[in-house]
Amino acid sequence: MSQKKIRIRSKGLVVNQILSKTDDATTASVMGVASHGLYIQIDRHWVIFLSYDNYRGPLTLNLEADKALLREIDHNSPVDIRKGIIDFTGTGIQINHSDAVLWDSRRGDNAPLSLIESNARIRAVGEEIYRQRKDVGFAPFLPILLEFDPSEAQQSLASFGGLDFEKLQMATRQADISILVMEMSRILGLGMGLTPSGDDLLVGFLIALNRYPDVLNPTFDLSQLNSAIVRMAYQKTSLLSANLIECASLGQANERLTQALDGIMAGSLTPGRCVELILGWGNSSGVDTFVGFALAAYQRPDEDLDS
Repeated sequence: MSQKKIRIRSKGLVVNQILSKTDDATTASVMGVASHGLYIQIDRHWVIFLSYDNYRGPLTLNLEADKALLREIDHNSPVDIRKGIIDFTGTGIQINHSDAVLWDSRRGDNAPLSLIESNARIRAVGEEIYRQRKDVGFAPFLPILLEFDPSEAQQSLASFGGLDFEKLQMATRQADISILVMEMSRILGLGMGLTPSGDDLLVGFLIALNRYPDVLNPTFDLSQLNSAIVRMAYQKTSLLSANLIECASLGQANERLTQALDGIMAGSLTPGRCVELILGWGNSSGVDTFVGFALAAYQRPDEDLDS
């Protein structure tokens, strides 16, 4: 059988740590085959993504190859992982990631905007996302969350079991995280899809807090909240979602999301470009992740804002 060797352009910080800790000849399997790449499950704790796209992520290996090379890979196909190599057993296809550029999505050096400025950007982005995708995921709650037309959202409350976003928003401002953890437990796993809407919201919430703790100044112990939500995620939702939530607790996420969040919080991109990046992240995942951003970062007008 002829060997087909594929190189990797870049690899995320978290997937690099995972692969560097695997024992020689670790057995894994293809968890899913998607239009943009392959999901591989390693042991019982991690799912990594082999992507055809250029956008990078903490769990992503960006392929330097035509996706046609991997079309013969089937769901549940066995995979052997050894130092620097991912080997699709019996296919002759090997992926070499030893020379790939390491990508770390942690926050850059751009100075954050004031809360008044970031508040205005959150609202501008939220209004445009609502205009374009008002019926997608948690988008119907944006008028309540950002207070631009709360009456519009009332008809959508029942679709998510009467979830009280005003109560959830109030819980984010409490020093006692027990109330917030209880509210977040209701959201975990809520919705449909590979990563349910509730999980995407929590990813956005945790990314914002863990990338900009110095700006948002949470009233609760953030490390304690991170631990509680990550622990719940591995008990209540899919492994992939739990992995993404754990990455978010480290301030790590797909490049589209981190660029959009930094564009909002540090002014590095226009609001319009932030909207494009957010809406380019899955069918509803970007919308729901933005709702999580807003839940963590938007300050209501009756709250004290730094000038």
